[in-house]
Amino acid sequence: MESSREIQQRIQDFSRQLAEEFGDISWDQFGSPFEAIEVRGAEIGDMVMRGFAGELSRKHLETSPLETSPPDCETACPDCGATGERKKLRSRNVQTIRGD
Repeated sequence: MESSREIQQRIQDFSRQLAEEFGDISWDQFGSPFEAIEVRGAEIGDMVMRGFAGELSRKHLETSPLETSPPDCETACPDCGATGERKKLRSRNVQTIRGD
């Protein structure tokens, strides 16, 4: 795994590359140039987070056998406290601090 410094450098390099590719950002629909830049940056950050979280989640699923049940604290019924059973793997939307 890369060091924190190496990762920070890669992020800076990627940010420069994105800024060059995007060029000028029209701020007509925003109150100021900085607000337009901030909104575009947040959109890009959200895309990066979704891709990053998705890749790590997929990697985790690939390395964790599906037969292994999650800890009881994750499967207990909030009403009766009984432990639930995993029936099958299914896809779902995950709520994160940055949205679905």
